[in-house]
Amino acid sequence: MEKYYLNRLKQDLQKDLAEINNIFNRSYRRFVCGNEIIRLLDDDFMEELLLATNKNQKMFITEAEKRISRDSLPSFSRMMNTINFSLNVDIRSNTFNEIMSNGRLEVIRNDDLRENLSEYYSRASDFEPLNLYLSNATKEHEKILIEHDISIINNLTAEEFKSIMDEKGNQKYLAVLKNLIYHHVRTRTIFRALLNRANQLISNIELQLNSM
Repeated sequence: MEKYYLNRLKQDLQKDLAEINNIFNRSYRRFVCGNEIIRLLDDDFMEELLLATNKNQKMFITEAEKRISRDSLPSFSRMMNTINFSLNVDIRSNTFNEIMSNGRLEVIRNDDLRENLSEYYSRASDFEPLNLYLSNATKEHEKILIEHDISIINNLTAEEFKSIMDEKGNQKYLAVLKNLIYHHVRTRTIFRALLNRANQLISNIELQLNSM
């Protein structure tokens, strides 16, 4: 029974890892596109303000992401589409919930592994407000575009967008966009820690399985 549950937990964690990695990478793409749009409207914008929103939050940019150059970015209209989609993570906790509901947590004999699994899945609820904040920030960005009669399905050029925003007054829009990008920074900070925990758990489960 222990082996059965450990293999199922490992499969769940591997699926979590794939999804989180995907979202982690997509959030950086949104950050880069958002940066470009802010830079278009705000000559005094400093990238450092978003790279480290406070002492504890950083972008954790990977080596692959560092190679994304401004020249490789899509058209302006596609950048607008990119930043206007929210990202949600759904931790797969069915197996762990089944173990708990059946009172079988003790079947996992390694004390540290039990504790680490419990901590990992107890943090799953942390993503509900995170997903909500990011979703709300995305909706606010979408709303202000509608207020300015801007449709992201139209192939606006950067120059056309800047002309519209200059006419409408871009300070409110900039505040909304910076808030959206901030939440992508925050998301990556949390996902980075989750990636590390999931990787460590998979390694620990494999050690336990190999010891049987």
